[in-house]
Amino acid sequence: DGWIDNTFLGEEADPYKDVSGRVMLRWAPTDRFSADLRLAASALETQALYFNIAAEADDTSLPVRVNNTGVNERDLLNVSLKLDWETAAGTLTSITAYDDTEEHLTGDQFDFLPRPQSGFNNETTGFADFIRFLTGDPVTDLSQNQFLDVEAWSQEIRFTSPGEDRLRWIAGAYFISTDRYISTGNQIDRGMGVFKVERIPRPSVFVDPTDPSPQLNLMADEQDNLAWAVFGEIAYDFTDKFEGAFSLRYDYDERENTTLTLPLYNTSGLPITFGEVRKKDWDDLQPKLTLTYKPTDDVTLYGGYSRGFRSGGFNQSGVGAAVPTPGVNDLFDEQTTDTFEAGVKTLLWDGRLNMSLAAFYSSFDGAYFFFFDPGTNTQNLGNIDETTYIGFEFEGDVLFTDWFSAYWGVGYTDSEIDKAQDPTQVGNQAPLVSEYTVNLGGLFRYPIGGLYGVLRLDYSRIGDTWWEPNNISKRSPIDVVDVRVGIEVEDNWSVMLWAKNAFDEEYNAEFSPGPAPGAHFLWKAPPARYGVDFIKRF
Repeated sequence: DGWIDNTFLGEEADPYKDVSGRVMLRWAPTDRFSADLRLAASALETQALYFNIAAEADDTSLPVRVNNTGVNERDLLNVSLKLDWETAAGTLTSITAYDDTEEHLTGDQFDFLPRPQSGFNNETTGFADFIRFLTGDPVTDLSQNQFLDVEAWSQEIRFTSPGEDRLRWIAGAYFISTDRYISTGNQIDRGMGVFKVERIPRPSVFVDPTDPSPQLNLMADEQDNLAWAVFGEIAYDFTDKFEGAFSLRYDYDERENTTLTLPLYNTSGLPITFGEVRKKDWDDLQPKLTLTYKPTDDVTLYGGYSRGFRSGGFNQSGVGAAVPTPGVNDLFDEQTTDTFEAGVKTLLWDGRLNMSLAAFYSSFDGAYFFFFDPGTNTQNLGNIDETTYIGFEFEGDVLFTDWFSAYWGVGYTDSEIDKAQDPTQVGNQAPLVSEYTVNLGGLFRYPIGGLYGVLRLDYSRIGDTWWEPNNISKRSPIDVVDVRVGIEVEDNWSVMLWAKNAFDEEYNAEFSPGPAPGAHFLWKAPPARYGVDFIKRF
């Protein structure tokens, strides 16, 4: 039924229902050939767009007060077929996959307050008065809708040499074709609910203002994307203790965006042309070198360099001119990163203690940041020109006794924006990067007759987190504890009581800059919640 109260409607804002299933069929007619067919489907039903508007990322004082419950309905389908042929020279593998995603979002619009309290309704001049005149309603407000439909076919072929050879290699190619449609719009909230819209908009408020929820605007785009890659890797054991590996991948991604926004539903005032086709392609060569040295069986030293690449894409047509935010345009560019990493892994205490320490340096060009624009009701990606990340990770686990084990992990990242389209961002922390993280946990699994009593504790601390490149507001460190306790019979069944965020830490899971100072989007994180799991193994 949900965990977060909607005080205006007197119900929970986040009810959740997910029905999913997975089926796998394996077929091995010979010792050298096998087939693996998998089917997965999921139907999610929850609610959406119950933001709060506040000035600071730490503000958790505001209750959810939207007057439209909204929906988030998402259907996923995945089918994949993996074929393996073993030969004397190696293994030939084919992976064919089909993915389909369909998602509806509806809910309140900025400022996510009930109609009588909304800032839009309280306007006494201009557009709000015009809408009141058209509809005849004494009050008015906005709601929003989005529809996403994505289909993708992919194919990978690779050949892998035998793993026991001193010289090992992989060679392959990958291809993916994606069709994507998205429509995003605003409706007039007349207090009669908000309605799902796919490819056909609701009646325009300028044509039929008497409709229960007439459409104000609707931006629509269709994309036809084609990407392919070739890749290979060579690994060689110079000695029993020293290994080198080098890999190389080339990616090419071509994207075509067709504007499907109808003139009647374009209220941005921008010259958006129905049927306009935009094309853009991205490509990059990505090398990776790794050196591994094992002075003893219990110590591994490694270091290396890698280049990562992610192609760009299109925001919805017209966003670049409508959104006055440097770095946000109709098109967002590729992002690439060059990373140097070195580390050590150890096994001590007869293998009961495992520890690893790694340090890294990354230079990031074109890093993405997220920006939601309420005027066009669009979620957008922008680029930061240059960013640097320096940090380390220290983690490990230990088996104190046969029935008690523990783990830890500590990470630190110092990020800095070196170059940006908005020069005031230079020197700021990169968005969505926590300065440090700490994870601690323990597992007690004590034999009691033919059963095991189980107690697991997990603690995590997430340090200061900035959400966007202007560093408007940061979220302070948060501490979350999860607990599981119960009994189990090995390889048979288990019953576990669980608590997530057991001490009810209040914090916001998301922060996004709003249309004005002090008017930013906050998304509440779930409070303490409890449940029971029963698992039976057959």
